[in-house]
Amino acid sequence: MENSKKLVDFCWNLEYGEIPEKVIEKTKACILDYLGVAIGGAQTATGKRVIDSDKWLGGGGSSVIFGTEHKTSVLSAAFINGTLCEVLELQDGWRFGNIHACVVIPAALALADTRKTDGRAFLKSVLCGYEVANRISHAMHPNHLAKGYLPTGTAGTCGSAMTASLILGLDQEKTQQSVGIASFILPVTTAENLWGGYSIKPFHSGQAAKEGIASAFLAQQGFDACPLEGSPERGRGWCDITTGDVKYDRLLLNLGKNYTISDVYFKVYPLCRHAHHACEAALNLSKRLPENAKIDRVVVRTYDLAAHLLNRYPHGSDNQVAYQFSIPYVVSFALLRKQLSYLNYVVENLQDKDIVELSKKVEVVSDPALTACYPDVTPSIVEVYGPGLEDTERCDMPKGDPRVPVTLSEFNDKYFGLSAPALSEEGAKELKDIIDHLEDVSDVSVIGETITKWLKR
Repeated sequence: MENSKKLVDFCWNLEYGEIPEKVIEKTKACILDYLGVAIGGAQTATGKRVIDSDKWLGGGGSSVIFGTEHKTSVLSAAFINGTLCEVLELQDGWRFGNIHACVVIPAALALADTRKTDGRAFLKSVLCGYEVANRISHAMHPNHLAKGYLPTGTAGTCGSAMTASLILGLDQEKTQQSVGIASFILPVTTAENLWGGYSIKPFHSGQAAKEGIASAFLAQQGFDACPLEGSPERGRGWCDITTGDVKYDRLLLNLGKNYTISDVYFKVYPLCRHAHHACEAALNLSKRLPENAKIDRVVVRTYDLAAHLLNRYPHGSDNQVAYQFSIPYVVSFALLRKQLSYLNYVVENLQDKDIVELSKKVEVVSDPALTACYPDVTPSIVEVYGPGLEDTERCDMPKGDPRVPVTLSEFNDKYFGLSAPALSEEGAKELKDIIDHLEDVSDVSVIGETITKWLKR
């Protein structure tokens, strides 16, 4: 019963000066990556529909919505901006918990628009949100996902509650209660909406950001809840109910020595991370294919989780989610287009007849030898067969993994490629400069103000 309390207490007591410089720099990178991805998502047709949800969420306020000059309530802004970071499927993530803890950032930004928060307090709140969300997801992985739940929505809500509590300045006891309340009101986000390719999928991030803030406000009002592990009398917390075998010791594993945000990856392909290895192997292989090569058969060997979850064929679908979570389509797209970026992997390009036909020839195989490598590495082998053609390519760690990091140039290209179309190069640069020197900012609401100032809409 004490592990979750010790985790929250560690975060509450953490002093900014105790955080290693490399961890601060990684936190800034996560914030900048989130901003680019969310601003880019706001420019899409799906993003504009997400923004329209403010019409029924409603309520006046001073919190910025990315993609519009309109301001709204804290909860509405967190919900919308949290959802926008999932639209392009380019958000950061952590492989040990299968989670996208960046949901804590829109919660922090929505609150910071309403109360003066300096850059150091903001950075600490975001870092601690990642720490809580990631460690909870790790304690439940992989059983939580295997039972059909998405930890971004569940554990992500607890992380957002931690972040919101710090920005609100809650005392230690109320911060404990906020995370407990989050574990009671968090969304039970079902993975089938993701694997099935349903368009509602991105909203689990927005819900996690919104309910995390609500949990902190409820704790501030004096409400309480049992801890993550459940009540002292009966146990049966949400972790147990949705997971079964929870490894609570992971909540404290190397706490204060290894910050989980250090192992967060950045995406270069707008897809489920479990498809990145197959995608990269196919892209590398495509460079060797003869011009107009006839491909009769493709075999993708991968670890069991990826093979089980992404072996689907979204033929004829007009929903981008269906394509983002299909190994057969991703591999076919990579082999025929020979490139895959956020610029060319959008809905209007996804119903290419040749790619659809090739995807029908893709066989996805669960390989026990590759499964044994997971999660240390996430391997895939792509094999291509045709007349006079037989080639294979393996990828163990796709680009963006901290062990195969994106270069600074690649990271900046992604950020500017996503944000500059909306803000202009000058506006995107001004926003980046703020994040690069965030520890010196006296009021973090300047982030939202800068986005609104430069918005081309």
